[in-house]
Amino acid sequence: MATHVDTEHLHNHMVVNSVSFQDGKKLHQSAADLQAHRLASDQVCAAHGLEILPPPQKQMKQKRMSSREYRSAAKGESWKFRLMDTIDQCMRYAATKEDFISLMESEGYQVRWTDSRKNITYTTPEGTKCRDDRLHDRKYTKEVMEYGKRGKDACTPHQIREVDLKQIVLDDLRRVTHFARMKERQFAEYINQKNTMELRREINRVQKELDTMRRRDGELSTLFKRLYEDNVLGRVTNEQFRMLSADYNEEQKELESAIPAKEEQLERLKASVAHVDAFIEKAKQYTAIDELTPQLLRLFIQRIEIGERSKKHSRSAGQSVRIVYRDIGALDTPMREGDHAPRMTKEITEKEAIIRLLA
Repeated sequence: MATHVDTEHLHNHMVVNSVSFQDGKKLHQSAADLQAHRLASDQVCAAHGLEILPPPQKQMKQKRMSSREYRSAAKGESWKFRLMDTIDQCMRYAATKEDFISLMESEGYQVRWTDSRKNITYTTPEGTKCRDDRLHDRKYTKEVMEYGKRGKDACTPHQIREVDLKQIVLDDLRRVTHFARMKERQFAEYINQKNTMELRREINRVQKELDTMRRRDGELSTLFKRLYEDNVLGRVTNEQFRMLSADYNEEQKELESAIPAKEEQLERLKASVAHVDAFIEKAKQYTAIDELTPQLLRLFIQRIEIGERSKKHSRSAGQSVRIVYRDIGALDTPMREGDHAPRMTKEITEKEAIIRLLA
């Protein structure tokens, strides 16, 4: 511990040899560990009547730099940093999306920004393409860019009247439970077929995320070694080394806990099956559903997703409602071509029709 007394403000430095000179092992400290060190220092200062800094504001997570990006940025040769700087300048003077695209084109950049695409894609003057989510700040994402250009009034509502939602859920619950009771075999075949495809997609998605985490964990070890070498050789200042190494350590600490959790999630998915039989048994217990009660919601429904209205302040604008059932998932489009969904014929009530059917 060292205290600087030759500046306008007293402050402490905690010096830690994070890499052992005996076995080369490195000390890993999380953000919580660093905060605990600061708290201990603040307590000592407060006990002696000295001022302490206010708690640091929580910063939003940003995209991490790869090894190549780090070296290019250190040399001032990063095309991505030039792109971000150009976006900042154009956003400052553009009043609309069209103005922004025009200003970017005047700087030699091509911009693909359409309603049908999730991301904004930029093409540099050299021909390099880059999506908005590959930049190092969330402010460059399409969601934030559109919100900033159109204002809060552009956001359409997601709310729905309680009476309307209750009726939608009640009608769909009656439909699904009716199918489950009256067409057990067809219902089970349809659910198992649907869940098999969804489960395969989910397993592939989680496996891809796990592979990315493991690859990034290996990259971080390499990055830290290079960063340490650059600091020793004087290519990186001590302040830059401190900031970047803390960032890398925090990310690696997060990965150490995230990778086992993701592996556990993958194993659960591989072992999971659709519990369609359990849903059918529950449906048999409720042959007449007259009203939507909290008990029925907890028993049958996992969650309800309310979509955004297509037009603001319009009572007739379309709005999606997605109901995810316990044990079987969502039945969004049970009558799609190729799906063997249970089909119920219209109930026969007339005496003449019954006689014709039995003849």
